Amino acid sequence: MPLYLPLVEETPEWHKCIESISNGLGISNVMARLLVNRGIRDLEQATSFIDPSLNKLHDPFLLPDMAKAVDRIQQAIDHRQRIAIYGDYDVDGITAASVLYLFLKNRGAEVEVYIPDRYSEGYGMNCQAVKQLCDGGVKLIITVDCGITAIKEVKLARELGVDVIVTDHHQCSGELPDACAVINPSRGDHSYPFCSLAGVGVAAKLIQAMGGIEAVEEYLDLIALGTVADVVPLVDENRILAAKGIERMNISPRLGVEKLIRVAGLAQGSIDAYKIAFMLAPRLNAAGRMATAYLGFSLLTTHDEEKASSIARQLNEENSRRQRIENALVEECIDRVIKNGDLSTEWIIVLEGEEGEGWHPGVIGIAASKISELFYRPCILISLQGDTGVGSARSIEGFDIYNALKHVDDLFLRFGGHEMAAGFSILREAIPELKRRLLNYAHRTMDELLLIPRDYHDGLLTPQDITLSLVQELKRLEPFGMGNPPPKFLFCNAQVESCWAVGDDGKHLKMAISTGQRLWDAIGFGLGDKKDYLLGKRNKVDIIAAVEENEWGGVKKVQLNVKSMQNVINSRNDVEAFLEPFYFKFFDAFLQEIMYNNDCINTSQLSKVWELAFQQLGYEEAIRRFKASKVGNLILASTLEGAQWALNLIVQEEMPHTAFAYGYFHEMWETGINGILLAPLIDRVLFRHYRSIFLLEGELPLYPRLFSMEGLSEKVYIIKGWNSQGVLLKRVLERLKVERMHFVALYKWLYSQRSGQNLWPGLSRMVWQFNQATGQDINEFQMRLMLGVFKELDFVRIDSQQAYVKVECVQNPRSRELTESVLYQKYRVWIEGLQSHCEKEE
Repeated sequence: MPLYLPLVEETPEWHKCIESISNGLGISNVMARLLVNRGIRDLEQATSFIDPSLNKLHDPFLLPDMAKAVDRIQQAIDHRQRIAIYGDYDVDGITAASVLYLFLKNRGAEVEVYIPDRYSEGYGMNCQAVKQLCDGGVKLIITVDCGITAIKEVKLARELGVDVIVTDHHQCSGELPDACAVINPSRGDHSYPFCSLAGVGVAAKLIQAMGGIEAVEEYLDLIALGTVADVVPLVDENRILAAKGIERMNISPRLGVEKLIRVAGLAQGSIDAYKIAFMLAPRLNAAGRMATAYLGFSLLTTHDEEKASSIARQLNEENSRRQRIENALVEECIDRVIKNGDLSTEWIIVLEGEEGEGWHPGVIGIAASKISELFYRPCILISLQGDTGVGSARSIEGFDIYNALKHVDDLFLRFGGHEMAAGFSILREAIPELKRRLLNYAHRTMDELLLIPRDYHDGLLTPQDITLSLVQELKRLEPFGMGNPPPKFLFCNAQVESCWAVGDDGKHLKMAISTGQRLWDAIGFGLGDKKDYLLGKRNKVDIIAAVEENEWGGVKKVQLNVKSMQNVINSRNDVEAFLEPFYFKFFDAFLQEIMYNNDCINTSQLSKVWELAFQQLGYEEAIRRFKASKVGNLILASTLEGAQWALNLIVQEEMPHTAFAYGYFHEMWETGINGILLAPLIDRVLFRHYRSIFLLEGELPLYPRLFSMEGLSEKVYIIKGWNSQGVLLKRVLERLKVERMHFVALYKWLYSQRSGQNLWPGLSRMVWQFNQATGQDINEFQMRLMLGVFKELDFVRIDSQQAYVKVECVQNPRSRELTESVLYQKYRVWIEGLQSHCEKEE
């Protein structure tokens, strides 16, 4: 289960800051709490945060070497010296080059832009490019979003008689380039109050120093585009630049930005940080990834409408091509991890592939990020061409991937990055050694708990807090991004009163959720597969949700946008509530195990099950082994009693991070983590990703196919002594048996239903009405079995939807015996085998 953690731990000082800001600004306690959670600790900071203003930008001359840079640039303009802006191929670098180019051009400078090729040159300055610029008559090079580590390149430029001004925001490694000015807020020898500017933000400070705030205002749309795209913290100056830039983009964007908005299918006036990050920036990034970054630069600086439209369309096409390649690569990586990997031991995922076979070096970074997010492990993908490969690495919170790669940097030809992302080039022959050493490093240094995803929230909300006024107040915190995440709140022990799947293939979930005697509308995008977990009427869930406004039919209401949801297992009562729909799930396992496997089930197999030599453990030793590691252990339970025992371990043995589910794990990150599967669907359980698989003594006859699977004999342990011998299957059999009289009673009841009475809001309601009307006591497993047999024999027609079950009797059906049903035949073989085993045990 994911870790639900507060953004900031509560302390007396935390409460004091909230009270001070709430009283001082006349805002709600919730709003004040959100500000404090984002590092705002006093009234002045809070005022600036809520009402960002360009007048609050810091003095650019507090940055080191700013005065030197201004003087040298002005000298170049005055003496008509040729200036080259040396940029980068990502959105931050492209926008930084664009704003500085447009500004200097307007000031009368002779200026050009050089952007290195991602693949042939790589990131940053290179000596060949420096020589090329010098040969072209350039006398001043200004770097943007790069240059802080270009020691030899700057030295070469000076030897060739060319001055260099470095503007960058990346970390300084110690030695600075011998440039005439090095402007970087990450330098330690200055008093500048904000150190997290993007590359375009540093370029904006240079423009501010030369032309004032009015000059910066001219380029705010581009500055916001680069700032948001570079995922820098949207606080302090970044917040001001992004907020004001987004305003500009919504009111009067420059030509290139307007065309980019249109090809993305967005409406002017609807732009926010999310749309910049996930819809505009990827299209601009596609230039450097799939073609040439000069396309993006040309789009942002042209005044020709036809040219802007043409480039925007081309970028859109390149982005679509990038998406196709990326999606295919991600699918291939998922398939390779699931089929060939072992997540119980592979705590870092390292995969490689040929560039000519879809492993495009321009998309491996994005793909690595997605694989890391899906499996919640650091991920490294390597694109191979010839004897070398280009690698991109992405990490998870708490694991420094840069430091990990630093421990093996003797294997790299080039290498760089930071805690969460890195890149390198490597010889093909060194990749096996890279994998071996990285896995050893991860096992030595990584806490297993880091493999459990973390989901952060802004604390609890009381029902009284949740109002439309709060929703309006929260909008004052926009734009959201790194350092200022969208507000999300924790709702503990909530009850899902009703839910239904919506959207394509039922991917999303609409719900009515009660908290504190109040009922709220809720939507959970991508949570459609959680529907079956909410069938139990007493189920409690913890959810993390945003509070939003939803308008329907002209009426505005508060809606919870559920971002994450997990069942609460804190007591025996919680376990019982979660298991209410157990037999409904057991039928799914029965169909998977019995109905669709013609060769694996017969009575003789069932009677020989016990002869197989699986290892046996007492339950205390089994629990000890399960708890010894948070990774690689799996318990299977296919009876109500077994499920109760297994889930109660979470409570009694204090194992809160154990994943549990019916059938199989839906989330990829849950694979390989310690888990409990109830009524497992054997074909969908990824056994290769576990070191130890625990079965419960007495349940073995329920897993006939498990014993024929390769590679499991050394992994499987039978837990002995967890329950009374010989009692378990007897109890199970009583709940699984279906006699002829049950079929007769059901058919008579169905036949008696008039039109309009044969529609039920779910199978559980149908079962309840049948039992009430006939005095029977059947469960959902038995009902689904009988309906399946009737349907196969063409006695009934069944329409089963997300919201209802409809059963109609076929008029004048042909007389047939139950034994003509394949489902019934297999059920009888299976149930008789279980009965035979019980009698043998007695």
